[in-house]
Amino acid sequence: SEEHDGIMVLDHSCEVGVNIDSILGEAYDAIDVEITPDKAFALSHRGIAREVAAMSGAKLKTPIEVSKIASKGKDLIKVSLDKDGGCTRYIAGTMKNLTVGPSPKWLADYLKSAGQKSINNLVDISNFMLLEIGHPTHIFDLNKLSKPTIEVKWAKKGEKFDALDEESYKLDTDHLVITDSVNTIALAGIIGGNNSGVDENTKHILIESAYFDPVNIRKSSKSLGISTEASRRFERDTDINMLIPALNKLALLIQDVGGGEISSKFFDIYDNDFQGFDSNGLLFSHMLRTIFFNINKCNDFLGTNISLKEVKEIFNILSIDCKNKDGKLICIIPSF
Repeated sequence: SEEHDGIMVLDHSCEVGVNIDSILGEAYDAIDVEITPDKAFALSHRGIAREVAAMSGAKLKTPIEVSKIASKGKDLIKVSLDKDGGCTRYIAGTMKNLTVGPSPKWLADYLKSAGQKSINNLVDISNFMLLEIGHPTHIFDLNKLSKPTIEVKWAKKGEKFDALDEESYKLDTDHLVITDSVNTIALAGIIGGNNSGVDENTKHILIESAYFDPVNIRKSSKSLGISTEASRRFERDTDINMLIPALNKLALLIQDVGGGEISSKFFDIYDNDFQGFDSNGLLFSHMLRTIFFNINKCNDFLGTNISLKEVKEIFNILSIDCKNKDGKLICIIPSF
């Protein structure tokens, strides 16, 4: 652990020769993977599993698939996005009557195995989701907001922002922030504010799943000297089609570890200049990037003799839809 200096003094009642697991807790195997900067899609357990499946030919399991939540809650949230961009899509909903406390053992152990400390059940579940699928989510204490309103907009020049890391930052007009229409409650895609964080007294929450401009997050993170698990992913670009599944699963997991109920529908707001989602919240296929793949050029370049059938099988494992046209493959690149 981080406290590995010196000698660990065990309780005098410990017996010589017993398995160390009985004293220090269950041991586990861990695979430490170094991710190159261009592989943002592998900054999650699901992303790594997808890569392993593609290399080994094994079937990818997706244990956290979940159907869309249909809430009967009547709470209303107002969400607005700045017309000058920075946030393409923002989904939010509320949950009430939760209990904040220590995380269950499985959750604390999961975070420990990934090198993170357990904080409380709500914060831990959000971190769990980030590690599991690679898409950051955020939880605000609803009672700490001036009103159930989310405004994503640009900061004021010289604005002071007190963050969850207990540091104070001086913002500029090129920093994207989230406000409750009165106070700044988060530095978008990077870190939450001290004035809206979850604590042991939290009962009602607002949960967020959003897509922020990676270039802006990268510049803001660098200019302010803040690097977080969220900014590390947002600045490398995230999957815009993961927003709804991430929020649905986050809400269900919060219910598992903190109780409560979903008290509003999920409000899905996106940039009016970006008309590209179907009724299931997924990007239209024609909005996705299309690449023409020439098998002959590929083999000439690589000095290989890969068949068109093999290429299709590889693309299929990678979830790349492809169609044959005049000896070329028209490939639609998945949003992840």
